[in-house]
Amino acid sequence: NTVINQSGAFYVIQSSAGSKTLSFGLAYKFAGNTPPTITTTANAVDLIVYTVRKANSVICDIVQNVGNFNDT
Repeated sequence: NTVINQSGAFYVIQSSAGSKTLSFGLAYKFAGNTPPTITTTANAVDLIVYTVRKANSVICDIVQNVGNFNDT
């Protein structure tokens, strides 16, 4: 459940095979109103930061390819 003004970050870790995708619900808002495509390289790590503006609006940004799961 969302809490207004809640903020945080989470990592998206790609599988060892790579090529996995991720879809976002309508509440998730990214720059340009376009959800990102996560990094599909095997073991890639993307970081998503967010702030809950209201119950149906989660403002997000993504930092892609911040590392490799095997390096962390």
